[in-house]
Amino acid sequence: MPFLLVGWCTMNKSMSDTQSVKIWVLAPLSWPMAVHGEDMVRVFEESVRSFRQNNATLDVELIIENSKCSAKDAVAATQKLITVDNVEVIIWWGCSSEVLAAGKIAQEHWVLLISPVASAPQISQLGEYVYRFWNDADGAEVLWSYLNQRYTQVALLTENTDYARSLSQKLDDVYDWYITHKTIYNSDEKDFWLIAQQLAEQKAQFEAVVLLTQWEATAIPLVKSFDEQWLLDYFAGDIIGAYAFSTQAFWDGVGDLSDGLVEVQLDAWALKTSLWEDYLDLFEEEFWIQTIDFLLLLEKETVMLVLDAIAKGNTTTQQIKSYVDTITKRTPRKGYFGSYYFDDEGDAIGLQYKMATIRNE
Repeated sequence: MPFLLVGWCTMNKSMSDTQSVKIWVLAPLSWPMAVHGEDMVRVFEESVRSFRQNNATLDVELIIENSKCSAKDAVAATQKLITVDNVEVIIWWGCSSEVLAAGKIAQEHWVLLISPVASAPQISQLGEYVYRFWNDADGAEVLWSYLNQRYTQVALLTENTDYARSLSQKLDDVYDWYITHKTIYNSDEKDFWLIAQQLAEQKAQFEAVVLLTQWEATAIPLVKSFDEQWLLDYFAGDIIGAYAFSTQAFWDGVGDLSDGLVEVQLDAWALKTSLWEDYLDLFEEEFWIQTIDFLLLLEKETVMLVLDAIAKGNTTTQQIKSYVDTITKRTPRKGYFGSYYFDDEGDAIGLQYKMATIRNE
């Protein structure tokens, strides 16, 4: 998934009691994930604007930069933020490969890193300074249970990214003997028609197709190639994915072809609270949601967690970490997706997952 990086530092103005807080935002503002970046920046801009109105002694400034889903770039960016800019907190929105790379450096320097949606299970093992809200291991369990109840033979198509491979590995661990066809494809794959043709030739060997993609940019041509090979009709109701089928960009790209696809996703209905619904209404008054509403929910909760800590006078990594560490099973936080807490590995407990069928009505 794409990423959003936020770091912040503070300095006291010599002629004023106002404290200046700078927040660095690295968002995917170019293809293929620009719509995600645009929505994220809007969430942060709205949140900071509201924060300024309620905290007159804190002058918060957003510094927005474009980003790439690259572990190499993540290392360079994190080293600069920590050693040159002296940031205290990093909020990283997403590509698991980047968070894995950045998290190792943050842990080594004892700098707090929080991610709204980076989901690879390995992130849980990075250390006590790394926290995140979304863990694919939980979603994979729901997906495995769904498959286990329905199929004895499946085809597994996996995009060659850390995010998709981590989810695929989880399925391999518990479902390997049922996977009768495996394909790994690159994000810049040009010949999706050939992948679909190979599936069509072997379709009698499995009952369902599990499609693990990271980008809508790959999910769209895959689904279109399935249609060209009549696979959408042949496997009607038995094409299962993870998260990519619910975005506006995907729907715009495939139209009615999305009807009947099944995916594991965060259970937005179970997560909705009056706080979340009020914020969603407020956001939609000014903007049009281009991605998925629960992604906005995770971004909003993450930035508000940091802003709430700052508002209470916490201005160092240790202070903010101590603030976050008060969110435990005994003392959960009431957030934008209901009550949650962080476990010993820094994973938020409270998100719920479900299997959903896409319907174009």
